[in-house]
Amino acid sequence: MNHPVVEQLERTGYSFRVKDSILYGLDGLGNEVYEGDTILTFNEEFFLKETLPSDAIEILEVIGAEEKKA
Repeated sequence: MNHPVVEQLERTGYSFRVKDSILYGLDGLGNEVYEGDTILTFNEEFFLKETLPSDAIEILEVIGAEEKKA
């Protein structure tokens, strides 16, 4: 079992946020979301798409979540 940060680095590679990035907010799972990130919205909640496993994305889409940019 890997640390969540290690798993994210393996999925997305090393990246960093420029200090000028504008924080959109925290998603339903506590992930920082910045303007321009892809999110899935359902009811009044949103989720950072890049952190979700494919089955979670599929479930959210089936129940009516919409994909948009933060």
